[in-house]
Amino acid sequence: MKSLKAMVIGVFLFFALILGFQSYAIAAGITVDLVGGDLGVTEGGQGTFNVKLTDQPAGDVIVSLTSPAATIGTVTPATLTFTTTDWNTNQTVTVTAAEDDNAANETYDITLTAAGHTDGVVHVTNTDNDTAAIVTDLVGGNLGVTEGGQGTFNVKLTAQPAGDVIVSLTSPAATIGTVTPATLTFTTTDWNTNQTVTVTAAEDVNAANETYDITLTAAGHTDGVVHVTNTDNDAPGITTDLVGGNLGVTEGGQGTFNVKLTAQPAGDVIVSLTSPAATIGTVTPATLTFTTTDWNTNQTVTVTAAEDDNAANETYDITLTAAGHTDAVVHVTNTDNEAPSITVTPTTGLKTTEGGGKATFTVKLNTEPTTGFVAIQINSSNTNEGTVSPAKLVYPASAAEAEEGTAWVGNYNDPQTVTVTGVNDSNNDGDKSYKVTLSMDGSSESSGYKNVAAIEVSVTNTDNDEGDSGCFINTLLRNFK
Repeated sequence: MKSLKAMVIGVFLFFALILGFQSYAIAAGITVDLVGGDLGVTEGGQGTFNVKLTDQPAGDVIVSLTSPAATIGTVTPATLTFTTTDWNTNQTVTVTAAEDDNAANETYDITLTAAGHTDGVVHVTNTDNDTAAIVTDLVGGNLGVTEGGQGTFNVKLTAQPAGDVIVSLTSPAATIGTVTPATLTFTTTDWNTNQTVTVTAAEDVNAANETYDITLTAAGHTDGVVHVTNTDNDAPGITTDLVGGNLGVTEGGQGTFNVKLTAQPAGDVIVSLTSPAATIGTVTPATLTFTTTDWNTNQTVTVTAAEDDNAANETYDITLTAAGHTDAVVHVTNTDNEAPSITVTPTTGLKTTEGGGKATFTVKLNTEPTTGFVAIQINSSNTNEGTVSPAKLVYPASAAEAEEGTAWVGNYNDPQTVTVTGVNDSNNDGDKSYKVTLSMDGSSESSGYKNVAAIEVSVTNTDNDEGDSGCFINTLLRNFK
């Protein structure tokens, strides 16, 4: 019995020895110096590990190294050769992590195989270097939009996402600008395809540019920012409440108009008001001050039309100026209050004699001719009793307008003398009355005198014939018949 037991134990030990040898042979493998077989490599970079065999081989051993795809990582060299003498000497392997355009890490295995050896495996993690972010096509992220207008920009992601990404777009206030659409959705296939965003700049009443930021946010992504400048379209200027900027004022009277600014200023604005000459019109006050709060509240200006002694209307401009503002102009017309007329002195009581005695009267204009000329024709109603000289007076507005054949050029209100000379006859017909008439003769319309009524001067021509008795009797007989 003991011998049988010893025999069983011997057989068991024999097989145990055989099986142990076989296990040792199978365990001959490839080993690396990585803890857990893990290698981390930054995307686009390289990492290394060392390889050797676990057991001395009977001959050369060729280890093949394989990466699943060059698009995620490559391994060099592709093979390692170990001999019976250097089998336990490390040989270095380099893994190069491929670049990609997504923001995810990649994991994959490098396999190491050799005939008669247990495979080795290196677990590689490519740490991604792509920041998941939102980008625009704007240089420096800047967008300029005219107030009341629109501007656009394009948006995409920097890296391929694992799923849909919703980008939210936000403007600080609709009173300065709005953004549409409010959200953009990117997928795993169109993440790098531009989507267009529109910014609408709000209108306002000031003349300043506005700057603000449109923010673009998405979960797991770096925010995007668009810096918007609304270029103002309000030209800072000065405005009045006059239609066409026209103001009519009666000579010697006053007219008013209101003034305000077209846009809110950044500070006080002083408006200066200027008339070309006090001799035609004055403006008060000389300056107006507008603030940031009352810039669009009317302030009243008074224009006083100066008196003159002509019968013409005057036109001139009141200018309104302020630093940094477009000028305003008020076109003023002074409506004249003088009616064109002439003065003749005297108009009665003049006497001439048949002996050539003379009488005189003077003529002057009461208002200055505007342009053109005033021609006064002077006629005797009975040239057998009296004649006049000159027969015409011409008052030109300028020497160049003097009627040909007349030499008088002077001030319109200088009295001009007209002489009436009595005419002799042989009749003892007693004193005779006649008239001298002054009438407008072809005066130009522009002078204002064309329609002035004629004036008559009464003259008596005193008879100088003394009759005898014969003549007296003959006269009686003639009258009797």
